[in-house]
Amino acid sequence: MKRTLTLLTVLSLTIAAEAQTLNIQTGNVVYQFPAAQTGDMTFTDGTQLTVMGRTFTLADISSMTVDNSEVTDNLVSVEYNGTDVTIHVAGNVAQYVEPTCSGAHVTIQQTNSDAVDGNEITYQLSGTSSNGSLTLTGEYKCSISLDGLTLTNPAGAAISIANSKRIQISAKKDTENTLADCAEGSQKACIYSKGQLQLQGNGTLHIAGNTKHAIKSASYIAVKNLTLNITSAVGDGISCEEYFQMKSGTLNISGVGDDGIQCDLGGTASTGETSLHTDEDTGNIYIEGGTLTVTVPKTATAGKCMKSDGDIQLTGGTLTLNAYGNIDLTDTTDPSTTAGLKAEGSVVLQGSDVTINVTGAAGRGVGAATFTAKSGTLAVNNSGALSNSGSSYFYTAKSVKADAIDIDGGTITITTSGAASKGISGDAVTITGGNINVTTSGNGATDGTEADGKGAAGLNSDGDITISGGTLTLKNTGTGGKCIKADGTLTVSDNADITATNTASKYSSGSYSASAKAIKAGTRTASKTSVKAYGPGGGGGFPGGGGGSSTSYTYTGGLVVKGGTIVAKASSHEAIESKSTIDISGGYIYAESSDDAINSASTFNITGGYVMGNSTGNDGLDANGNFNISGGYVVSIAASSPEVGIDANTEGGFKLTITGGNVVAVGGLERGSSLSGVTSKSASFNRNTWYTFKNGSTSVFSFKIPTASSGRASSSMTIVASSTPSISSGSISGSSIWNGYGVVGN
Repeated sequence: MKRTLTLLTVLSLTIAAEAQTLNIQTGNVVYQFPAAQTGDMTFTDGTQLTVMGRTFTLADISSMTVDNSEVTDNLVSVEYNGTDVTIHVAGNVAQYVEPTCSGAHVTIQQTNSDAVDGNEITYQLSGTSSNGSLTLTGEYKCSISLDGLTLTNPAGAAISIANSKRIQISAKKDTENTLADCAEGSQKACIYSKGQLQLQGNGTLHIAGNTKHAIKSASYIAVKNLTLNITSAVGDGISCEEYFQMKSGTLNISGVGDDGIQCDLGGTASTGETSLHTDEDTGNIYIEGGTLTVTVPKTATAGKCMKSDGDIQLTGGTLTLNAYGNIDLTDTTDPSTTAGLKAEGSVVLQGSDVTINVTGAAGRGVGAATFTAKSGTLAVNNSGALSNSGSSYFYTAKSVKADAIDIDGGTITITTSGAASKGISGDAVTITGGNINVTTSGNGATDGTEADGKGAAGLNSDGDITISGGTLTLKNTGTGGKCIKADGTLTVSDNADITATNTASKYSSGSYSASAKAIKAGTRTASKTSVKAYGPGGGGGFPGGGGGSSTSYTYTGGLVVKGGTIVAKASSHEAIESKSTIDISGGYIYAESSDDAINSASTFNITGGYVMGNSTGNDGLDANGNFNISGGYVVSIAASSPEVGIDANTEGGFKLTITGGNVVAVGGLERGSSLSGVTSKSASFNRNTWYTFKNGSTSVFSFKIPTASSGRASSSMTIVASSTPSISSGSISGSSIWNGYGVVGN
């Protein structure tokens, strides 16, 4: 007892005299008490010493020394050295930190419930161990600073945090840090946190997840500044709940067995997005800046680069997403495919630059309930193949797939090459702005589930497509493909600028086929009614003469053009076809094809706008129902007789009626046409010569007949106007329309 008292007295005097540091070591832990902070040290019952609120049992003390080392308040440093570890604890937090060690496996219990001297505790990890770990518990937020750490746990997680508060893991500037966990363990991740996890710093962190995930949080995860390289994960690269946020830095994820980033809803219902994300539980992913590269390998069946229970909001940064995973056909009625972005809610593009490369069968570039583009860029290169099996299933690749698609800005560039694949596909598509380029090259295929031939489509909707703005350039080279296909109504208006070019031929396989067209809208549904015959052999009014059937059709959707500009070209089939009606009241339309330039399965109405149909092998403008022209400016060019410039289904009892407008018909008008309130006459022409069309004495537009490889019906045409129509050749000026074959404003 007397020797111990003398030692303590000497140490106290030394600290006071020289303003140095008292180091008390228990096992692998050194507690450091600066002289300026120690105050009174209490010695109790000859067995216990209390310094700055920390009580030591003398029997546990390995050594007590005094030196001039500097102590950083709130800092706990953990230095790994092979199978050993040394821990230094700053005196002001000594009473709140209880470290224990087993070799290089460190467990720290943190007991403070509030800030210490205005700050949180920081755990600084350094050194190397191939058989070490850190386990941290507590009830208050803290930070982990990585300072050149290489740590592998062969029996569990490298870092496991049971503290449910916000935990900040920071890689110090210019340091390289590497973490790995064990294979076939029970841990959830190489880094696991029960609470919120903020990953930051100006250093580099490499992580390998050998049992499940690389990083897992039971709450949100945020990334800032850090260079984070996830080199492998049996499960997800990053898995979290509530939300994921990347503000800046560099994040590289590869070698995953499932998803690159997965964010789940933490509870049963979303809170909705909150201010500064306080207490938010949405399952959302927010990419606000930085550089993100995620590669999902082929072995990651149905893996997604980014997957959310909520929305994915892309407001900044540069993303490169490589979705190479195979399709999961465990349930062929509901397969799962690889994807670059997959959201149960919305994917919103508003400032990010995104490149998605897809090779997985029937893969998706973007899959969501709603896709919205306002600004930024999206490039999807999708070579995912068709996955089908007879009448069992038929699944094609889609570059952007959503129930509702709303594009108001940004630049979207898409290429798809899989059979019958789709570029942009939704139940309802609305385009009001942006620059959209879609190229499809996949050939047609037979859908055994629907007993039908299917082709690719650049812009596809099972319902309506509405385009009132933006610049759209669509190209198709695959057999049976369409540049634009709307099973409902395709409406074009205002400032829409559409160029659709299809150089493909028809897809045929047995009794199944699909025609290649630039633009197709509407649906025609056939229904057959049995007809019972009477009398022997089919007559006489007596049953027994056999029977037959009659076919009737119902029409839905169609094409409505109120404004904008359309240039549509198709090599083998109609450039523009409606399986229902066509109504044109405005806009500038040029259609070119070796088949009908523009065809309507039902009524075709032109009440305004500028329309030019140029066919090298069929009718210029054709209606299988009635054709009504009451306004507008029309030039229609047919091939050789018997094709006509403007055709209606006279054989079916329908008629071409012209009551207004300014019309040029090379090849003439359908026989039996009805003209009321207008005058028609014949005029001759030469190809590639500019003519100005006059309604009475008023010049209304200029045009020229393109040179064609096949001959025209003759060198004459029918011209129609409300006053006496005429044409004159000569120099022209004004604004070019009709793909350069027309001029207005001259």
